Amino acid sequence: MIILKMMKYGIGNQLFAYAYAKYLAQKCATNLNIYFPKDMMHESDYNNALGKFQLKFDGLINKKELIRLSNGKHLINEFFFHLTSKTYRTIDPYIEIEHRYGKQMEKCNILINYDVDHWDEYFDIVRKGTVLVSGYFQNTHYARYLENELKQEIVLVKEYRFKHRVLIGKINTCNSVCVHVRRGDYIKTSLHKVCNLTYYKDAVSALCTRIKNPIFFIFTDDQKYVRDNKMIFDGKEVIYASEIVSANGGTASEELFIMGQCKHFIISNSSFSWWAQFLSTESNKMVFAPNKWYNSDSMKGRLFESSWEYIDVVNSIGL
Repeated sequence: MIILKMMKYGIGNQLFAYAYAKYLAQKCATNLNIYFPKDMMHESDYNNALGKFQLKFDGLINKKELIRLSNGKHLINEFFFHLTSKTYRTIDPYIEIEHRYGKQMEKCNILINYDVDHWDEYFDIVRKGTVLVSGYFQNTHYARYLENELKQEIVLVKEYRFKHRVLIGKINTCNSVCVHVRRGDYIKTSLHKVCNLTYYKDAVSALCTRIKNPIFFIFTDDQKYVRDNKMIFDGKEVIYASEIVSANGGTASEELFIMGQCKHFIISNSSFSWWAQFLSTESNKMVFAPNKWYNSDSMKGRLFESSWEYIDVVNSIGL
């Protein structure tokens, strides 16, 4: 049995963890159960996030069931986190946990992944019995392996709100381009400062040489920033889609699904962006992306795809 313990992160990272755990479960012919801590952030508790989609797994378990099924593994996991939380030296404490204690945790049937450039599939461990899985697992291989299944599962449970149906109708009847501008937590750390205005301007220019009459649908967590810098779209038609979604009670899950209806994409270095372009069923879609995912030469990441068009970026002092 696999128990996927979700961490305190947003929908994009949750979907990567889900894809990896589902892949393991299928390869090892075992059950998949998911546990969501009550203190999840970023709207990431199950009811507010993945619960909006039609995901297929064996069970959603509570804390009592986690304790019973994991045979204390969750306590070992929490112990290692506590051990590192006060002493970490890296930019991400989770990476330090993996580097320091990953092998010891494997011996306890606890499988973690926080270092984006480190990978293991753990088949032998999973086949031995119940395992606790937790981490980022940001690797395109697992999502692509399950592509058909995931695209059938990552659809909304409820019918679209009226204004959202109108927005999707517009997206479906034009050369729609999803532009994802992520700021929020990204401007608080240098690690993710990659996609500045120059990147978006260059991406828009490159796309306009390839796509006729594009309409740009802007999805962002900083509406004012985009409106203040709308000149990067060089007079082309722009629709502020995030404003429509949020004004009509939309959730992050609904926004991701609507993004995925677009035909082409200018993405940010964000797992949320990655899943949006993944969900698109457009056979001739074009995806423009930054040629680096992290503002650090020591971190590469595994989210790049061969079909993308890459825009050169330089280390950003600001966004």
